[in-house]
Amino acid sequence: MSTEKSGLGRWMLPLAALTMAAGLLAGRASAAWGWAAGGAVLALAAVILGREDRRRLGLLALVLCLAVVYGWFTWHPALPESRVWHVRGVVSEEIRTEANGQHKTVLQEVTLDGEPWPGGAYWSFYATETPAALAPGALVEGDFSLYHPGTAENPGGFDFREYLLQRGIGIGLYGSTNLTVTPDAPSFPGKLAALRHRLIRGLCDAMGEEAGGYAATMLLGARSLVPTEDRDAFSRLGIGHILSVSGFHVGVLYGLLALLLGLLRVPRRARFPLQGLLLGTYCLLAGGGAPVIRASVILLLREWGYLRGRQTEPLHLLSGAAIFTLLIRPAQVTAAGFHLTYGALLGLILVTPTLMHLRLPGAPLQPTGIRRALRGTLAATIGVQAGILLPMLYWYQELPLLSLLLNGLVLAGASLLLSLYWLVFALMAVPGVGAWLGRLAGAATVGLTGAVRALGSLEGIVLWTRQANLLTAVGCLLVLGGLAWLWRMKGKRRLVLLGCGLLVLVLSVIPWPHRGTEWIQFSVGNADAAVLMDEETVWVVDAGEDSTVSTYLHQRRMGVDTLVLTHLHRDHVAGAAALLDDRIPIRRVVLADGAENAAVDVEVMPLVERLLASGAQVERVGRGSELPLPSGRATVLWPEAGGIRSGADANDFSLALLFELHGTRLYTTGDLTSRYAHYSAVPAEICKLAHHGAQNANAPEDLAAVNPQVLLLSGGDEKRLELSREKAGKTPLWATQEQGALLLRFEDGGYTIQGFCGGRLSR
Repeated sequence: MSTEKSGLGRWMLPLAALTMAAGLLAGRASAAWGWAAGGAVLALAAVILGREDRRRLGLLALVLCLAVVYGWFTWHPALPESRVWHVRGVVSEEIRTEANGQHKTVLQEVTLDGEPWPGGAYWSFYATETPAALAPGALVEGDFSLYHPGTAENPGGFDFREYLLQRGIGIGLYGSTNLTVTPDAPSFPGKLAALRHRLIRGLCDAMGEEAGGYAATMLLGARSLVPTEDRDAFSRLGIGHILSVSGFHVGVLYGLLALLLGLLRVPRRARFPLQGLLLGTYCLLAGGGAPVIRASVILLLREWGYLRGRQTEPLHLLSGAAIFTLLIRPAQVTAAGFHLTYGALLGLILVTPTLMHLRLPGAPLQPTGIRRALRGTLAATIGVQAGILLPMLYWYQELPLLSLLLNGLVLAGASLLLSLYWLVFALMAVPGVGAWLGRLAGAATVGLTGAVRALGSLEGIVLWTRQANLLTAVGCLLVLGGLAWLWRMKGKRRLVLLGCGLLVLVLSVIPWPHRGTEWIQFSVGNADAAVLMDEETVWVVDAGEDSTVSTYLHQRRMGVDTLVLTHLHRDHVAGAAALLDDRIPIRRVVLADGAENAAVDVEVMPLVERLLASGAQVERVGRGSELPLPSGRATVLWPEAGGIRSGADANDFSLALLFELHGTRLYTTGDLTSRYAHYSAVPAEICKLAHHGAQNANAPEDLAAVNPQVLLLSGGDEKRLELSREKAGKTPLWATQEQGALLLRFEDGGYTIQGFCGGRLSR
C-alpha cells in the first residue's frame, strides 16, 4: 500500500504520541517489561528491513515497546531503605503550612548518607517555629526519616505516590533532628529557588499579600498563596484554569515578547534564540511545571517551522510537544493537568475551525469586525469546553454551567491583568513607578476576586455528575468528532453523530439506582469512616478526619440518607466538613441522646452546629432504638437514652450498633471501651474492633460474647495491629492498615469481604 493511499506517513507524529502514551500506561500496570524489550528488538528489525508503511508500523511498534519498558521503570523505581538517613538538600519550593501545623516543601540536589539521590524529595515536618533562614534556596542538613510514598488505599482515593512521581519525586522525608540551615545554597537550583522566592515576595510587597499572591500564582505557579475557598470559587465558575500557569499564560507572555521585539525592530530570525532563552528562563522560574514546558515547546516549534519555511500543522505541534513532555516526565500521562491541557488544545484544533466555517441561516458569509471577534471567541470557548469535557467529568464530576458565558470575558480580562502583572514584575524595583503599578494591579485583582467570590457562592451554577467511565469516553469522542466534522456534513447527518454522542454521554453520567447491599470500611489511619449502601439507601457511619468519604460519594453522585456519628471526637466527625463543603446533601443525622454532654473535642462543635443548621433531620437515639433498612435494620445497643453524664468520656458512650443485613449481623461500636462494652456485646458474624484496636477496648470476654467469624480493624498503628492479632487468636482479622479499604457484600445466606489492596474471603 502506498503512503499516498494509506495516509499513514501524514499521521505518524499523532500516532506516535498516542502509541507512546498507551505504552507508558501499559508499563505502569504490567510487569512484563522483559517481553516488551524483546518486542522492541523485533520492531527494530521491521524498521530496518521493512518498506514504507511496514517500516512505519514497525516504528510505531518500537515506540510502544520502548514506552512499556520506560513506563515500568518510571512507576517502579528502585528506592532506598525506609529508615533514618543523614540527608542534605536544597529547599526548592515555598514552604506551605497546613492548618494542623505541618510544614511541607520539596528538596532538590538530595544526598543520602553522602550519596547523591537522582531526584527530589518531599519533606514534611512539624515545628512551632521554623528557623528564619529556612526558605527557598536554603541548604538543609540533618537526620531525616525516609519513607516510601503510599498508593491509594480507597476506591477513587488520592494516590500520593503517583502525585509525587508526576513531579519527578520518588521519596518522602519526615521530621528532622540535628537540623542545620545554611541560607543561599551555592548551587544553580538553590540560586534559582532563592530568586523565585525573592520575586514572589517582591510581588507581595508591591501589591499587598492577597493580590501579590494571585500575581505570584498566575506568573510563577505559587498556587499555595491563593486561599482554598477562592480556588474552589474559580473552579465552580469553570475558570479555575487561570490560576494555573498553563498555555494561556505562556501565550500572553509570548505575545508581549513578540510585541516588544517588534517595537525594537529585531529581525525575525534573531528573535527565535531570544524567545527560546526567555521562555526557557520562564519555565525555570515557574517551577518547571509540565504545562509551561508544553506551551513553550509548541510555540517554539511553531516559530521554528516558520523560519524553516515548513507548514506547521497544529495537531503535529501538539503531538510533538506531548512526546517531548512524556520523554522528560513520563508519569505526566496520568496527571489531570496533562489531560486538561491537551484536551483544551485538541478542542481548539479540531472544533474551533469547524465552528468558524459553520454558517447559520441568515448570517453574513464573511462576518467582520466585532461580529467576527465575538464569533471567534465563542468558537474557541466551545472548542475548549468540548476538549476538556471528558477530563472534567473524570477528575471533578462537575460541569460549571456558567463557563460558556464567562470564559470569553474572563480570558480577555485575564490577558489584560496578566499584562499588568508583567509590568509590575518588570518595574517593581523602580522607585515610585513600581509602587503605583502595584496599587493599580492590586485594585484590579481585588475587583476580580470579589466578583468571583460573589458568583461562586451562587447555588445551581454547577451540574454534579457521576465520574466518567469508558462509556463516557465513547460519548465524548462522538461529540468531539461530530463537532469537528459538522461543517463537512449535509442534512440530518450533521446531527446524528452529535445526537448519539450526547445520548451516550448523558446515560453514562446520570446516577443510576444502586442495587445490592455493600459496606465499605475506609482506610483512614487511626480514624473511622464507613459507607453502607443498601439498595438505594446510603448511610455514612462516622466520617473520618478528611475528605475520603466525600470523595467517594461525590464520584458516584450519591447523597447521604443517614449520617451516624458514634461520638463527637475529631477522628470520627471532622470528615463531615468535606461533605458540607462539597454540597453533598445530608438528610438525617443520628446521634446518641445527650452526645454533647460528654467530654467531646471542642473543635468539632462548630461543625456539629453547622450540620444541625444544614436542614438535616436530627434523630437522637438510645438503647433499643431501631432504624429500618431495605435489607434489615440497625439496632442501637448502647448507650441508654439520656444516660450520658456531663463531662463523661465520650468513648465510653459511643454508639454501639447491630446491623442485620440479609440475615448477617455486623456489630460496630465506635470507640467503646471495655468498661461498658459488656452492656452491648451480642452474637454477630462480623465484628468491627472498637477504638482502632486500642489496649482499653476489645476485652477477651467481650469478643467471646460476640463470637464473630471475622474481625475488622480500622487503624493505622502497628502496635495496635499486633495487639489486635493477639486478641483475635484464630479468628480472621481484616485490617485497613494492610488490606486498604474493606468492601463487604451481603447477600441472602452469606457475605464476601474484599480488600482494596488485595485479599478476598467468602462465607
